[in-house]
Formats: sequence, C-alpha cells, structure tokens
Amino acid sequence: MVPVRYNSRGVMERRATSIMTALGVALVAMIFVIVFGSIATMRGL
Repeated sequence: MVPVRYNSRGVMERRATSIMTALGVALVAMIFVIVFGSIATMRGL
C-alpha cells in the first residue's frame, strides 16, 4: 500500500497538473449536468 505522504508530496510537486486534472473533471461533470438537464426539460414540454 502506498503511504499518504507519498501521494500528497506528488500532488504538491505537480500542482499545475493536479489543478488541470481537477478542472477537467469538473468541466465534464458540468457538461453532463447541462445535457441531462436540457433533455429532462425537453421531455417536459
């Protein structure tokens, strides 16, 4: 098992990559919410 300290040190050393990954995941989640919300709205019309 990998120690937590190793993971946190890796995140701190690659801060830009970690931020871009988090933003990418958030963007995909936002697109899913928008698409499924508009599909639900269209079905209600």
